Amino acid sequence: MPRSVISGSGRISGPDKQGRQSVTAPPGGGDKLAIKHRPDGQCPPSPGFHLAFAAPSRQAVDQFYAAAIAQGGSDNGRPGLRPHYGEHYYAAFVMDPDGYALEAVFNSAE
Repeated sequence: MPRSVISGSGRISGPDKQGRQSVTAPPGGGDKLAIKHRPDGQCPPSPGFHLAFAAPSRQAVDQFYAAAIAQGGSDNGRPGLRPHYGEHYYAAFVMDPDGYALEAVFNSAE
């Protein structure tokens, strides 16, 4: 199962009877995101896989970045404004330990 930083903010379950594991977020039920990993390898994410999360604030983007780096992620774009994506597009980019690109973005005036 990929070791991405989402596991620090969500809930990991499994393996179930079919050997599947999943990561869901936010923790505590009412999942808004579920990532399932099939043991048979039929649908692995391909190179270049990029997953972006909408953050509730710039501070949350900063916290995402710090947590990702602390958990073994590598920098792929420090927190900051990205005016080429939009006037208020504030984002951070990391590569998780398995090589997947993760982004947290807050796209609103503060």
